[in-house]
Amino acid sequence: MLVIMLASRTWKSCQALDPELMSAIKLVVSSPAIRGEYLKIDAEMQEALAAAIAERTGTDPGADMGPQILAGAVTAATRVAMGRWFRADPPEPLLPIIELALRQLASACSEPALPGQTEASGLHGPAPARHGFPQ
Repeated sequence: MLVIMLASRTWKSCQALDPELMSAIKLVVSSPAIRGEYLKIDAEMQEALAAAIAERTGTDPGADMGPQILAGAVTAATRVAMGRWFRADPPEPLLPIIELALRQLASACSEPALPGQTEASGLHGPAPARHGFPQ
């Protein structure tokens, strides 16, 4: 839920479909050079989020992939939500779409293990240490 709260603060300013913002998004989507720059910034934001998650959870991002995995999932959910917002007809506010995407991500992360698996384990072997991540 912390991620939803942080995203809410970040995206409150993007409630309406401002024509100038929509033009800028169309330019980013349609221009390979600009899109490449956007993807670089997106990757930097993901790394910053992973560092913040690692700090908050007391994990070592060099030894534990958890912060990077969670940051990647959050940035992917946000990207999907922004795509839905951009294509919405009629227009919808951005924040509720991002909140929905992050709630769906949180729900998916808290689903019970698949048959034959123990919670938090992969297909084989024991469950990894949680290092402060909520179950």
